Amino acid sequence: MATLSARYAAALFTLASEQDLLNVFFEQVVGIRDALTNSDVANLIGNPAVPRTEKRDFLREIFSGKIHDDLFGLLSLMLNKSHEERIVPTLDAFVSMVNDHNGKANAQLVSASQLADTQIDMLKQLLSRKLNKQVDISHRVDPSLIGGFYIYVDGYLIDRTITKQLNDLRSTIEIVL
Repeated sequence: MATLSARYAAALFTLASEQDLLNVFFEQVVGIRDALTNSDVANLIGNPAVPRTEKRDFLREIFSGKIHDDLFGLLSLMLNKSHEERIVPTLDAFVSMVNDHNGKANAQLVSASQLADTQIDMLKQLLSRKLNKQVDISHRVDPSLIGGFYIYVDGYLIDRTITKQLNDLRSTIEIVL
Protein backbone atom coordinates (compact mmCIF):
# COMPACT_ATOMS: atom_id res chain seq x y z
CA MET A 1 0.00 0.00 0.00
CA ALA A 2 1.32 3.42 -0.92
CA THR A 3 2.25 5.83 1.82
CA LEU A 4 0.02 8.77 2.53
CA SER A 5 2.65 11.13 1.10
CA ALA A 6 2.77 9.08 -2.12
CA ARG A 7 -1.03 9.20 -2.39
CA TYR A 8 -1.10 12.97 -1.90
CA ALA A 9 1.68 13.33 -4.49
CA ALA A 10 -0.12 11.05 -6.96
CA ALA A 11 -3.33 13.07 -6.58
CA LEU A 12 -1.40 16.29 -7.15
CA PHE A 13 0.33 14.77 -10.19
CA THR A 14 -3.02 13.71 -11.66
CA LEU A 15 -4.53 17.14 -11.03
CA ALA A 16 -1.56 18.92 -12.61
CA SER A 17 -1.59 16.58 -15.61
CA GLU A 18 -5.32 17.00 -16.19
CA GLN A 19 -4.95 20.79 -16.14
CA ASP A 20 -1.81 20.63 -18.32
CA LEU A 21 0.09 22.46 -15.56
CA LEU A 22 2.70 19.84 -14.73
CA ASN A 23 5.70 22.11 -15.36
CA VAL A 24 4.08 25.06 -13.57
CA PHE A 25 3.26 22.91 -10.53
CA PHE A 26 6.76 21.42 -10.62
CA GLU A 27 8.46 24.82 -10.38
CA GLN A 28 6.11 25.99 -7.67
CA VAL A 29 6.42 22.76 -5.67
CA VAL A 30 10.22 23.05 -5.70
CA GLY A 31 9.91 26.61 -4.37
CA ILE A 32 7.44 25.57 -1.68
CA ARG A 33 9.62 22.62 -0.65
CA ASP A 34 12.70 24.82 -0.43
CA ALA A 35 10.84 27.39 1.68
CA LEU A 36 9.43 24.74 4.00
CA THR A 37 12.83 23.16 4.62
CA ASN A 38 14.08 26.41 6.16
CA SER A 39 14.53 25.54 9.83
CA ASP A 40 12.48 28.48 11.16
CA VAL A 41 9.56 27.75 8.84
CA ALA A 42 9.78 24.00 9.51
CA ASN A 43 9.74 24.63 13.27
CA LEU A 44 6.64 26.80 13.00
CA ILE A 45 4.73 24.43 10.70
CA GLY A 46 5.74 21.36 12.71
CA ASN A 47 4.96 22.89 16.11
CA PRO A 48 1.80 21.27 17.53
CA ALA A 49 1.27 24.25 19.86
CA VAL A 50 0.71 26.61 16.92
CA PRO A 51 -2.97 26.61 15.85
CA ARG A 52 -3.75 25.36 12.34
CA THR A 53 -5.36 28.68 11.39
CA GLU A 54 -2.14 30.50 12.31
CA LYS A 55 -0.11 28.03 10.22
CA ARG A 56 -2.48 28.45 7.26
CA ASP A 57 -2.34 32.26 7.57
CA PHE A 58 1.45 32.06 7.70
CA LEU A 59 1.55 29.94 4.52
CA ARG A 60 -0.92 32.28 2.83
CA GLU A 61 1.33 35.22 3.71
CA ILE A 62 4.40 33.49 2.26
CA PHE A 63 2.82 32.06 -0.88
CA SER A 64 -0.07 34.43 -1.65
CA GLY A 65 -0.06 35.18 -5.37
CA LYS A 66 3.00 32.98 -5.90
CA ILE A 67 1.46 29.52 -6.14
CA HIS A 68 -1.56 27.97 -7.82
CA ASP A 69 -4.73 27.82 -5.73
CA ASP A 70 -4.77 24.02 -5.96
CA LEU A 71 -1.30 23.85 -4.42
CA PHE A 72 -2.40 26.08 -1.58
CA GLY A 73 -5.48 23.88 -1.26
CA LEU A 74 -3.26 20.82 -0.81
CA LEU A 75 -1.23 22.57 1.88
CA SER A 76 -4.44 23.62 3.66
CA LEU A 77 -5.88 20.12 3.43
CA MET A 78 -2.74 18.61 4.89
CA LEU A 79 -2.80 21.15 7.73
CA ASN A 80 -6.49 20.43 8.42
CA LYS A 81 -5.76 16.69 8.59
CA SER A 82 -2.76 17.28 10.92
CA HIS A 83 -0.36 15.95 8.30
CA GLU A 84 2.17 18.77 8.54
CA GLU A 85 5.08 16.34 8.84
CA ARG A 86 4.10 14.81 5.50
CA ILE A 87 4.09 18.02 3.48
CA VAL A 88 7.78 18.00 2.47
CA PRO A 89 7.83 14.22 1.75
CA THR A 90 4.72 14.72 -0.40
CA LEU A 91 6.41 17.52 -2.33
CA ASP A 92 9.55 15.37 -2.72
CA ALA A 93 7.43 12.50 -4.06
CA PHE A 94 5.71 14.84 -6.53
CA VAL A 95 9.09 16.12 -7.78
CA SER A 96 10.24 12.52 -8.25
CA MET A 97 7.07 11.66 -10.17
CA VAL A 98 7.48 14.62 -12.52
CA ASN A 99 11.17 13.86 -13.04
CA ASP A 100 10.32 10.23 -13.80
CA HIS A 101 7.57 11.33 -16.17
CA ASN A 102 10.02 13.64 -17.97
CA GLY A 103 12.78 11.01 -18.08
CA LYS A 104 14.99 12.84 -15.61
CA ALA A 105 16.78 11.77 -12.46
CA ASN A 106 18.64 13.69 -9.81
CA ALA A 107 21.75 12.16 -8.30
CA GLN A 108 23.60 13.17 -5.19
CA LEU A 109 27.33 12.52 -5.48
CA VAL A 110 29.46 12.65 -2.35
CA SER A 111 33.21 12.23 -2.66
CA ALA A 112 36.19 12.37 -0.34
CA SER A 113 37.82 15.09 -2.44
CA GLN A 114 36.78 17.53 -5.13
CA LEU A 115 36.22 15.82 -8.47
CA ALA A 116 37.11 17.38 -11.80
CA ASP A 117 34.24 18.50 -14.01
CA THR A 118 35.28 15.88 -16.57
CA GLN A 119 34.94 13.13 -13.94
CA ILE A 120 31.48 14.34 -12.96
CA ASP A 121 30.47 14.53 -16.62
CA MET A 122 31.68 10.96 -17.18
CA LEU A 123 29.62 9.77 -14.20
CA LYS A 124 26.62 11.70 -15.51
CA GLN A 125 26.93 10.06 -18.94
CA LEU A 126 27.34 6.61 -17.42
CA LEU A 127 24.31 7.01 -15.16
CA SER A 128 22.26 8.42 -18.04
CA ARG A 129 23.02 5.36 -20.15
CA LYS A 130 22.34 2.92 -17.31
CA LEU A 131 19.09 4.57 -16.20
CA ASN A 132 17.98 5.63 -19.67
CA LYS A 133 17.24 9.07 -18.22
CA GLN A 134 18.76 12.51 -18.26
CA VAL A 135 20.72 12.73 -15.01
CA ASP A 136 21.59 15.88 -13.10
CA ILE A 137 24.28 15.49 -10.47
CA SER A 138 24.72 17.61 -7.37
CA HIS A 139 28.17 17.12 -5.89
CA ARG A 140 29.52 17.77 -2.45
CA VAL A 141 32.77 16.91 -0.74
CA ASP A 142 32.82 14.99 2.54
CA PRO A 143 36.38 14.88 3.88
CA SER A 144 35.32 12.32 6.51
CA LEU A 145 35.26 9.68 3.78
CA ILE A 146 38.62 7.97 3.63
CA GLY A 147 38.51 7.94 -0.14
CA GLY A 148 36.22 7.18 -3.05
CA PHE A 149 32.63 8.32 -3.50
CA TYR A 150 29.01 7.30 -3.27
CA ILE A 151 26.07 8.23 -5.43
CA TYR A 152 22.40 8.19 -4.49
CA VAL A 153 20.08 8.12 -7.50
CA ASP A 154 16.54 6.85 -8.10
CA GLY A 155 16.44 5.08 -4.75
CA TYR A 156 19.74 3.30 -5.32
CA LEU A 157 22.99 3.76 -3.46
CA ILE A 158 26.21 3.14 -5.36
CA ASP A 159 28.92 2.99 -2.72
CA ARG A 160 32.53 3.03 -3.96
CA THR A 161 34.09 4.40 -0.78
CA ILE A 162 37.23 2.98 0.76
CA THR A 163 35.27 2.43 3.99
CA LYS A 164 32.81 0.16 2.15
CA GLN A 165 35.62 -1.76 0.48
CA LEU A 166 37.37 -2.26 3.83
CA ASN A 167 34.14 -3.47 5.45
CA ASP A 168 33.57 -5.89 2.56
CA LEU A 169 37.12 -7.18 2.94
CA ARG A 170 36.61 -7.60 6.68
CA SER A 171 33.42 -9.62 6.06
CA THR A 172 35.20 -11.81 3.53
CA ILE A 173 38.06 -12.50 5.94
CA GLU A 174 35.61 -13.34 8.75
CA ILE A 175 33.82 -15.85 6.50
CA VAL A 176 37.10 -17.52 5.53
CA LEU A 177 38.32 -17.73 9.12
